[in-house]
Amino acid sequence: MLRNVDGQRTLRAQVSLTPANLASRPGGDTSARRWFRALAPLFLAYNSGLTSRFNREPVSPGTIYELGWGGRDDFLVIGRDSASTLSDRKQIEMSGGLRFLGSGSLSIGYERNDYQTLDTRSDREDLSTVWPDVNLSVTNVSLPSFL
Repeated sequence: MLRNVDGQRTLRAQVSLTPANLASRPGGDTSARRWFRALAPLFLAYNSGLTSRFNREPVSPGTIYELGWGGRDDFLVIGRDSASTLSDRKQIEMSGGLRFLGSGSLSIGYERNDYQTLDTRSDREDLSTVWPDVNLSVTNVSLPSFL
């Protein structure tokens, strides 16, 4: 039996798709291929994590807890003891955009963060959403001659 037990689990997954690669196959220059080349890479990411701490009563965490395979309830309660601290976090992020002829681009993104902390003093929850996250950029712009 252990008096101080800390557990942590983190999951990260991300996918990126570059539409311009779909247009690089041999063949004519169709309008669909031109659109694919104009699309910026599409990106999707998911992050999730659980952290808990037991430090009041002696507990026997078991293999599921030690390997981080359990769910939220497995991190919250061991035997008859509840965690003195539990942090649960989830994040989703997506982005994509367009590339313009010349040197311009427009990107649009979405992000959602959900944090929840339970401890002996208080329970806190924070949800933040960023939408739309718009970025317009222009490169290789010539400065006026008077500068």
